Amino acid sequence: MISSSHLSKLIVFLIFLNILTFNLINSFIFISLKGGSQNIKLNFSDEIFIEFIVVQNAEKTTSFKRNHKVRDILITSKDPELEIQKELENDNFEQWVDVNTTTSYLRIDFLSAYPGEDLSGQEPFDECAIQEIRFFGKG
Repeated sequence: MISSSHLSKLIVFLIFLNILTFNLINSFIFISLKGGSQNIKLNFSDEIFIEFIVVQNAEKTTSFKRNHKVRDILITSKDPELEIQKELENDNFEQWVDVNTTTSYLRIDFLSAYPGEDLSGQEPFDECAIQEIRFFGKG
């Protein structure tokens, strides 16, 4: 189950990879950072080990420059000891976030964003976009 508070404008492409079975599940999630932080909640049917996630902002130069980009994220689970806050770079390369936890629930909060930029006289887009979030671990 994937849920989000206020589905709207942040485009997130999620790929869940179970290394043992090589199953891929793809989803698009739209949320807006207007009015405060937003989140996605991931519930897995079984406990899985998540070693790290890879986050990539929009790869295409025009989309990257004109869209807002997620800056700060917070990763939590049911384990109160797990709290990973990460400031992502303002670039369009893959960025790794070590998680190293076994869980059946993960929450990713999007706390802030870098602003979009004018490009060749075109105003920035209103939306905040992530091209991809990939999860690596074992089921």
